[in-house]
Amino acid sequence: MLAERKGRGKERREARRRGRGLPWYWLLLGSGGMLLLFSVLGLAQSNSPLENFLRRTLRPRPSQPVQPVEPPESLPLTPPQAPESLPSASLLIIDPGHGGADGGARGRQGEWEKEITLRLAQRLATQMEGVLPFVPVLTRQEDVLMSGEERASFANSQQGVLFLSIHTGGAVPLPALVHRIYVSAGPQQQEVSQPPPLQVVRWDQAQYPYRAASLRLGEAVQAGLRQALGEPVQLWTHTSLSPLAFVQMPAILIEVGQLAAPAEQRFTDPRYLDRIVQGIIAGIRAYTDSLAEVETSTTTPSPR
Repeated sequence: MLAERKGRGKERREARRRGRGLPWYWLLLGSGGMLLLFSVLGLAQSNSPLENFLRRTLRPRPSQPVQPVEPPESLPLTPPQAPESLPSASLLIIDPGHGGADGGARGRQGEWEKEITLRLAQRLATQMEGVLPFVPVLTRQEDVLMSGEERASFANSQQGVLFLSIHTGGAVPLPALVHRIYVSAGPQQQEVSQPPPLQVVRWDQAQYPYRAASLRLGEAVQAGLRQALGEPVQLWTHTSLSPLAFVQMPAILIEVGQLAAPAEQRFTDPRYLDRIVQGIIAGIRAYTDSLAEVETSTTTPSPR
């Protein structure tokens, strides 16, 4: 018995010496750092499925060539500069005041302000085509109710370059017939054509950077209406005037006439409406011409 055990032990040692057996193999498999230990004896000459799998797994694989990766395009270090002039196909946002359940003031003939403002806005959009370098866009085409915030949001989403809100005077007649133009008041800041990218702008401060341009636009339309109507036109500033305060472009509110005054029966006369429209167009043209003159003076080299 003892001699038989010694004989089998001698045979195992002789087999290992001749290479019939393999030492311990360690194989790292899977994820999470799990270490599996396999002890396989006689692997060199065995053809079991497990051993064939281990041979394929442990066989060295040819190295794959590394594909070069193109670097990403470099990002601008500085934000794009605001344009110095109005871009082509610029949008002029025309906002007919009131609408829907908000009729505004009511005249002696029973006509509502919301009806007059829509009529004026539509005539302005028609008559400015081919005369002004703008594409007109109305905030409302029908008798619908819109808040000041909704009007401003629409104008900003359209990325307009100018905003005109059209109204008529209130129901209480003034001592003298006057027309008014309003500009939103606010702290004077550096003027820009559009807000810098990635900058958060407070909703109630959207108009601040455009106040200087809005004042120039208001002065130009004031002169145009005064020339077309031959009547006083006042320029006023108003704090937090909706929707002007929320608009991110030069913006004015035009208030023509007084519906409660007897003379304002003229609003039923198309010729009177056309005079108002032509005065507004003349003012906008003067404003855009002033921008062109400023651009020319800054680009033309001075003589030496």
